[in-house]
This record gives sequence, structure tokens and C-alpha cells, in this order.
Amino acid sequence: MESLPFYEKLTSPEKTPELHLIDLETAEQVERMIQDLPDKYKAVIIYKYFLDMSLEDISKQVNLPVTTIKTRLFRGRTYIKRKWGSMLFMAHSLVSIFIG
Repeated sequence: MESLPFYEKLTSPEKTPELHLIDLETAEQVERMIQDLPDKYKAVIIYKYFLDMSLEDISKQVNLPVTTIKTRLFRGRTYIKRKWGSMLFMAHSLVSIFIG
């Protein structure tokens, strides 16, 4: 799946340059995490959160029951939360090493 325009959904043009840069970096990290998802989770995450599709519309699009869509959304979000948590832990560890 090619790179998607996530930045438009995750950033705001009214912020300071520093905050805008932080938003862009965060958006890039989120995009990488979504691109790393297994395809069956990636598709439903993109449909739901970036294309604003309803569960019923996603169900029709991928020809699966709504309950399966809910399960895949849950598992995709769980994957992202775990990955995000490990990234924050590594960043905190690096800061601790350099600061003492």
C-alpha cells in the first residue's frame, strides 16, 4: 500500500513551527506503525480513521461481518498502542542515558 496523506488529518496549520514539526514527526511515526500492521488490520484502520467510513460501510467494502471489523479494529489499535508504548520506553531510556 502506498504512502497515504496522513499529515493533513494529524496536523494543524495554526501552530508554531516547533509544534508543527512535532506534529509532523508524530504523524510520520503513526504512519510507519500503520504501514507495519498486517494488511487485514491496516485496511480497517485506514477505512475507519482516515476515510471516516462507518463499520457497516467497511463491512461491505471488505465483505466481512461487522463483528469481524470490530475485532480487527480492536487488534489493530492494540498493536499500535503496544508499539507506541515500546517506542516511548526506548526514547525515555535514551534520555535517561544522556541526562543521567
